[in-house]
Amino acid sequence: MTVCLCEHFFAQLLYIVNNPPLCLLMFTQEAALQGNLIAICLEQLDDPHDLLRQWLALCLGKMWCFFDAARWCGVRDSAHEKLYKLLTDENPEVMSRSRCWNHGKGQSS
Repeated sequence: MTVCLCEHFFAQLLYIVNNPPLCLLMFTQEAALQGNLIAICLEQLDDPHDLLRQWLALCLGKMWCFFDAARWCGVRDSAHEKLYKLLTDENPEVMSRSRCWNHGKGQSS
């Protein structure tokens, strides 16, 4: 019974993280933008650790989802040039996550 409740809890948590209410998404994106999250992520994209590069690309994609101000911040910081390098990354998971930023308006993965 306890395992079932834990699985249900984590399934609900995962759903909320991946499908937040739009008002919560906009609030967290604005806070991240004010905290210079885009610049911080872009500075770390050359890190030798595959997993970090993968999560940075995914984070940037989530930041830009439905948020024009963050997209323009990325354009100003030449994010497209920095992320373009990851499209040929030796790690296929990093390569696939780097495509998150390139999806159409409002899509991040």
